[in-house]
Amino acid sequence: MTVKNFSNAKGKSAELEFSMQTETMESVKVSGAFGLDPLVSEGIVEVKKLQPKKYAAYYDKKLNSGRIFRTNYG
Repeated sequence: MTVKNFSNAKGKSAELEFSMQTETMESVKVSGAFGLDPLVSEGIVEVKKLQPKKYAAYYDKKLNSGRIFRTNYG
């Protein structure tokens, strides 16, 4: 992970780059900018060779129950 120009000052933003790879060659890459005051982000998320079945234990009950993940941002 790389973060450049990080600041908590109002109106300032920082650049972010993050990447990871699993043992089965799945990869995730995130790049973009974010700010803390106000809380804002903009960027790109790139996922390659994802094997969803491998992660079924984490999401299977939610999807098969008819309820999808719900989040409230107040």
